[in-house]
Amino acid sequence: MITTTGDALALPQTENLPAQADPTTPQRLASGRFAPGHAGHSPGRPQGSRNRATLALEARLTAKLDALGDKLVALALEGNVAALRMCIDRLAPRPRARPGEVELQAVDTPEDVGQALAEVIAALAAGDIEAGQAKGLAELLEARRKDLMQQENERETEALMQRMVLRGVDGAAE
Repeated sequence: MITTTGDALALPQTENLPAQADPTTPQRLASGRFAPGHAGHSPGRPQGSRNRATLALEARLTAKLDALGDKLVALALEGNVAALRMCIDRLAPRPRARPGEVELQAVDTPEDVGQALAEVIAALAAGDIEAGQAKGLAELLEARRKDLMQQENERETEALMQRMVLRGVDGAAE
């Protein structure tokens, strides 16, 4: 209950209200966190659902699709540049990256990565591959370099541990 005192509103007294055992209230763990599967909010709009207005507009456009296409072609033939561009984009869309070839030597050591990267750059400069392809190859080579460095570090760590075992635990501090 909200009470008024003059012009000010007083908030209801919540400490006097009885606790309600509502099955729809979110369940919490002893720590105060929500229990798994009880996040405390609704799941929201179903995935893939579409707005009613969008569906209505789509239905109207679909019904008039032939007329719209004819009008677009007519405008393009009259010289409307935007309509012409739309028609051409539909007939001959911009091509995606063309396939390119780069012969890379085996990359077995971190030093080989530098050589392979130089070959990728040379192929890019020669026009054999596009910039996006060069970027992808560079990222792949960097991942390979990190992997090779990790393997090298593991081998060195293992060798160091073997030396420590041969010297004994006390000899490792020397």
